[in-house]
Amino acid sequence: MKLNKTEVFAGISSFLATVYIVIVNPAILSQAGMPFNAVVTSTIIVAFFGSLMMGWYAKNPIIVAPGMGMNAFFTFTAVKHLGLTYPQALGAVFWAGVFFMLISFFNIRENVLRAIPKAIRHAVSAGIGLFICFVGLQNAHIIIDNPATLVGLNSLKDPNTITFFAGLFFTSILLIKKTTGAIIYGIIVTTILAIPIGRWWGDASAYNFGVSTVVNYSGLFSAPDFSLLFSLDILGSFKFAFLPVIFVFAFTDLFDGISTLVGLSEASGLKEENGEPKNMRKSLLTDAMSTLVAGVSGSSPGTAFIESAVGISQGGRTGQTAIVAAFLFLPL
Repeated sequence: MKLNKTEVFAGISSFLATVYIVIVNPAILSQAGMPFNAVVTSTIIVAFFGSLMMGWYAKNPIIVAPGMGMNAFFTFTAVKHLGLTYPQALGAVFWAGVFFMLISFFNIRENVLRAIPKAIRHAVSAGIGLFICFVGLQNAHIIIDNPATLVGLNSLKDPNTITFFAGLFFTSILLIKKTTGAIIYGIIVTTILAIPIGRWWGDASAYNFGVSTVVNYSGLFSAPDFSLLFSLDILGSFKFAFLPVIFVFAFTDLFDGISTLVGLSEASGLKEENGEPKNMRKSLLTDAMSTLVAGVSGSSPGTAFIESAVGISQGGRTGQTAIVAAFLFLPL
């Protein structure tokens, strides 16, 4: 298979937009008692398998990885509130994946998708764009938590915010000049800028005037930790009392995957002649298989990532985009 330059740039862009999950997912799941490094390995396994299958089998430029929201439900509701052990919760993820596989084979998910009105499909597309903007503003510390109004504006003196505006300014110039790979270059330059900022200001201590670290260092290389592989409790989780947890995983992933596919297809024009998302059945089946693999490898359910819109905006239109991103996850 000959790689297209545009698809390679798009794959790198999508990878850089989604790679945060390799750290964020373990940070959340480790609070359920799971080893942090082992969850990193599991997250990479799910991201590699899901993205590779989405590119090779479904031929769509969409990244698949453990989804935000479901990891929080896994930790704070299934384990901490309901009292499941994490092997039982992983078993619930596995059975949710089995459920996905069954309804995918019987076209139930496709029928649900076809029932969504066009107006809502367009609204989902716009909502995805707004959500990505909101996540970006949160990561830049421009928007912060506010107990009175839920969200509030932060000080512009925050180093994260300063780094964000510097990167945004540089990326905007490249986009105006129609530079190929503008977003990639913007992310790289912003990261390079953040490294000395993190080293200069260190941690949020009195010595550092309470300024938070942008980048920290804990080493370059480490061996993968496969201790969570096959640690799920399949039989222990297949009980009537655990059905609510299984169905929450199942239906959350169901509608999350459907809305993402609809939104990305509307935004990119990747649709069949009848207006449905390109290779819908194969994409939904890939989503289901990723959740199955997540339960076996030791992670929360896998799902299609809305951040794939970044690579699509850079010209990604084929499965090569997802395949490039999949292999970029492996060295991590």
